Amino acid sequence: MTEKRDAPRLTIGAPIRFRMNDNHRYANGVVVDMSRTGVLLESDQDLELGTKIDAEIQEEQNGAILRFSGVIVRIEQTGVHNTRYGCRFELSVDN
Repeated sequence: MTEKRDAPRLTIGAPIRFRMNDNHRYANGVVVDMSRTGVLLESDQDLELGTKIDAEIQEEQNGAILRFSGVIVRIEQTGVHNTRYGCRFELSVDN
């Protein structure tokens, strides 16, 4: 089977915290994998296609924090309480 993705994915398994752009409360989840174009995260938080999120992933060994914004582009039910969400990074350019 041939990989159809443009960007290779790396398995991460790191905790992620995120919030919808219009909400100040953070939800938690786990990053399943990541590429240069987005992340696949698993959470018990209900999100809809097109939802914009702000997220943080903290690197375990040195504590560095990766912050990004993205939009939910895929939803995959994985169990009774957990769902996987494909999140495409949104890039912003400062002028």
